[in-house]
Amino acid sequence: MVLLYVRSLYFNKEKVFLDLIQNSKFEPTSKENPNKRSEILHRFAGITSEKDLFFVQIKENKQSGTKWFMSVFPVDDR
Repeated sequence: MVLLYVRSLYFNKEKVFLDLIQNSKFEPTSKENPNKRSEILHRFAGITSEKDLFFVQIKENKQSGTKWFMSVFPVDDR
């Protein structure tokens, strides 16, 4: 499970937790960042409680192993 929080200005800088991946059955798609070879880009698929598919992108520094949240976006099923 990967948990992430952001401090939201909208909610008076309270922590807002994003439960990104919990018991995921999907393996991430990982590839070297073509714009910065020292990073690996990981893309995970997730499903909301309403059964909507979304993706989470995380970048990883190859040398240190540090990971950063990049984005989360839904799949447009129109």
